[in-house]
Amino acid sequence: MRRVTPIEAIELAAEGAVIIDVRSRDEQERQGGLIPGALHHPLSVLLWRLDPDIQTSNPKLPLETPIILVCREGYSSSIAASQLRAIGFRQTTDMIGGFDAWLAAGLRVEPLGIGYALEI
Repeated sequence: MRRVTPIEAIELAAEGAVIIDVRSRDEQERQGGLIPGALHHPLSVLLWRLDPDIQTSNPKLPLETPIILVCREGYSSSIAASQLRAIGFRQTTDMIGGFDAWLAAGLRVEPLGIGYALEI
């Protein structure tokens, strides 16, 4: 699995990749915001929300969807990306350094409340 930088994540999202923020609401509040356009599936519910074999009320992403997971520092998102690959998402990776790296790169952040409605 080739992990991506924040800049690469932006480029891949422009080409159709979906960025999924797996941080908890508390982590998002502590870190001061969201990645613009990212979906929110906290790590604790990520697998069952995306697994096409588990019936949930949220819409499912097709297995061929390129997915980039983002956590706080880039550790738990790596494990989650491997787990998504195991259930059939072949184009799944994560962002090196997580949201901390996004902030360090000086990239735009949405305040909590705007993008939070993107939770599916």
